Formats: sequence, structure tokens, C-alpha cells
Amino acid sequence: MANETNPFEEADQAPGRNAAPARRKFLAASALSAAGVIGMASPAAAQTNAAGGGAGFAVTVAASNAPQAMKNAADYVCNGSHDQATINTAIGSIAQQGGTVVLSPGNFNCKSPVKTRKRVTLAGSGRATRLIAKFGGYGGVIVAAANNQDKMEVTNLAIIGEGNDTNGILWQITRDAGFDEGSPDAANRISDVYISNVKRNGISVTGGANRALMVERVRVLNADQHGFDIRTADSFYDQCDAGSSGLAGFNVAGSNNRFTGCKAWFSDRSGFLVNAVRNQFSACESQDNERHGFEILLGQNSFSSCHADSNSYNSQRPNSSYDGFFIKANVSWVQLSACQAYEKKEGGRGKQQRYWFHLAGNNLYCQISGAARDNRLGKLRNNASTSRNTIDVVGP
Repeated sequence: MANETNPFEEADQAPGRNAAPARRKFLAASALSAAGVIGMASPAAAQTNAAGGGAGFAVTVAASNAPQAMKNAADYVCNGSHDQATINTAIGSIAQQGGTVVLSPGNFNCKSPVKTRKRVTLAGSGRATRLIAKFGGYGGVIVAAANNQDKMEVTNLAIIGEGNDTNGILWQITRDAGFDEGSPDAANRISDVYISNVKRNGISVTGGANRALMVERVRVLNADQHGFDIRTADSFYDQCDAGSSGLAGFNVAGSNNRFTGCKAWFSDRSGFLVNAVRNQFSACESQDNERHGFEILLGQNSFSSCHADSNSYNSQRPNSSYDGFFIKANVSWVQLSACQAYEKKEGGRGKQQRYWFHLAGNNLYCQISGAARDNRLGKLRNNASTSRNTIDVVGP
């Protein structure tokens, strides 16, 4: 059994961010609770050889507070202090050929980032595996080891920010030099991850080579900036949700992405902020956000069967001027098909969303088909009335 206790290099520092908005303080610390514990793979099944330099294809890492039986079976055991160093050593032991690093249930206290590498899967044991940030500064609790890493995967774990000035996962992939098969796409994956209480973004993905990313079943709570900060293209987001974000739930600043079954709620800005072209949204929902449900700033975007539920909600400003679906002036080629916008008037708070569908002006070649009810000022505000748009909104 190998043990590694040397501290890893500290993350680069950056100026601090503003304090978290008061809007989200209703969410309790119970977000730290564990669920879905599964057993670690046995050394025999994993075929490990960590002490010999990682000749196998998987290694196991036990948390300092894991059961003793798990520690006895693990290839590496953390000391509860600089646990990222132990995890990074385990990743490095199989980095050349790739494989899986399996983390036990328990707390992994990280004083600088865990660094994922190409062809390596970092797998936890469900939400009982908690990577806990004990540092601030630029970076993330999980980052890429370099800006040309492809086929990385993070799955089945929780990231707890504890209010520190960091991102949950930050993957910046700007170069495709050395990608497998000569592909221009990194094809990295994030699945079944729970992220809470980071002072920056829950997930931040950037870089022109960070394409074909697949993000599935990820929940982000209490990110002081965006829940999902998406600045990459040609990727997929499925069954992801962002709750109580300080900015937008989903900041979509990359093109040609696909979103299915995603939800943003209780954001301090808009639920979905779409500032890139050729994105597709299907069965997505924006609920109880302080600004627009869907704020569409660029054209050539399509929305199918999406719901804007009770947005423009701010108890301090009950007549806020935000809409269910807002299309910025001069933005064209937007499709809203079979979408709904409505106000549920929860707790007797009355009507909040200003208009259900709002074309701000000079919008061309837009198609809007939807239903609206219980709007505050009207179901449709159309400052772009033109025969080159097709609009069919039903409702009182």
C-alpha cells in the first residue's frame, strides 16, 4: 500500500469576488448530506499495482474517515489534510495508459485542485464521496492537468465548496495537440456530480478544443456566479439543474450545444442566458428566477417544449420588468415551438412575469408557438411586428 502526504502545489491566486447575494441563504447546510453509497472495487478486481508505478488500469483511494476495512484494501490512503496530493498521485500512477481512480466514501479535504488527466476516470462512491474545498483562488476543486487533455471523466461524487473562492469543476481545453485519433474534440465527460456552495461557477468549461463534452445528471446549488458557465461548442447537457445561482443558472456563451431536460431555478439573474448561436433547448424549464426565464441575446437558437414558470420574481420588487421568454432587439432566427409561460402565484404573491413572450424590436424570421396564462401586462409584447415572423400565442 502506498501513502502520499506531500502537499500539492497551490492554485494560482486571483482577486476575490463579491459576497454571495442574500437571495439564496434559504438553502440549508443539509446539502452536505450523503446518499447513494456503493462499495469500492477490491484490489483484485481492479488489478492494481500502485506501489509499482501503476501497472494496472485502476487504483483505489480511501478517505481518512473511511471505514478501516476500506483503508486496508485501498492502494492509497489520505491523511485528511492535503488529500488532493494523494488523489493526484493516484491519477499520475495510471496517467500514461489511462484507467480509473476509485474514491471511497468519505471526506477528501483539498487545499489545492485535483488535476484530471487524459483517459483517466475519477469515480467516487456516490454523494458519500465528498471533495471539500479548503482553499480559494483561481481554479477549481477539479481542474485539467493541462490545456490539451482529452477523454477525461469525472463521475459519481460530490464537490463541496464551503463558500471558498473557486469553481467546482474548471476545464480549460485550448489545444488539441496530442489528442487521441487526431480528433479535434476533447470528448470529456462529467456525470452524476453534485456541486454546492462555490464562490464562482459550479461548472466552467472553456476553450476551442473542449468540444464533444457530455454533461449528464449534474446538480449545482448555491454557486455565487453561474451554475453552468458554458463557453465551449458542440456539446451535450442532459438532466442538469442549477438552483440558487448568483448570476444565471445556465450561461450559454458557446455555440451549437444541445440541452435536454435542464432546469434553472431561483437564480439572481436569468435562468438561461443565451449569448451564442445555433443552440438547441428541449424540455427545459426556468422557474422562479429573478430576471427573465430565457434571455435570448443572439439568434439561430431553437427552443422546443420549454417552460417559463413564475420568473421576474423578487420579493423586494414585486413589479420587476422581466419576462418568460425575452428576445433582444435586432436578434433574428429564433424558434420557440410549443413553449409555455405562466405564473403559479405561489404563496399568494400574485403575477410576476411581465410578458410571457417579448420581442424587443426589429426581430426577423422568428417563429413563436406557445401558450400563456396569468401574465401581469400581457401574453405577448411584439415590437417587431412584421410579416417575416410567424407568431401564434394562445391564452387569455
